[in-house]
Parts: sequence; C-alpha cells; structure tokens
Amino acid sequence: METMNKIESLGLDAMNLAESKLNLWKLQAVDKSAKFTSAGVYSICLLIIGIFFVLMINIGLALWVGEILGKSYYGFFIVSLFYVLLGIIFYAFREQLVKTPIVNFFIKSFLD
Repeated sequence: METMNKIESLGLDAMNLAESKLNLWKLQAVDKSAKFTSAGVYSICLLIIGIFFVLMINIGLALWVGEILGKSYYGFFIVSLFYVLLGIIFYAFREQLVKTPIVNFFIKSFLD
C-alpha cells in the first residue's frame, strides 16, 4: 500500500513538472514574440523616418545640382542615375548585404 502511495505521489509530481514546463515554454514563447514584435515596430518607425530624411536630402541635392547645371531636371536625372548605379551594386551583392544578415538576425533573435 505504501508503494502505491509513493507511485501515486511520483505520478502527481511528474504531472506538476510537465505542467510547469509547459507554462514555462508558453511564457518563453510570449517573451520572444513580444521582443520580436517590438523590434519590428521599432525598425519600421526608424525606416519611415529614414525614408523621409533621405527623400528630403535627395530633393535638395537634385535641386542644388540642377541649379549648378542650369536646369532643375538635370539634377533629378543625375540623382536618379546615382540610384540606378547604387541599385545595380546592391543587386550584385544582395547575398552578402541582405540575405545573410537577415537570416542571421532571425536565427539570433529566435535562439536568444
């Protein structure tokens, strides 16, 4: 009879341990999701601010170059040509500049 009580107690302890582990995993998943979401929202806000900053700088630069060259649209053509060249370089090195850092970021944020 005493052996049955010990086995029953062991079974209850195992059930409590399993339930505690499950709750811990749930809390860890919520924590990682919250960190990932907050990092995403923060990044999106910075991206929007950065886009507006770069847009204003580019308009000013295009107008300035256009003023130097005598026609404002020349400045916009030159700035556009710069971005075409930048896009070609970015495309050529997309593996090193985009894919690898993003994959590493996701792996690091899920494993931390």
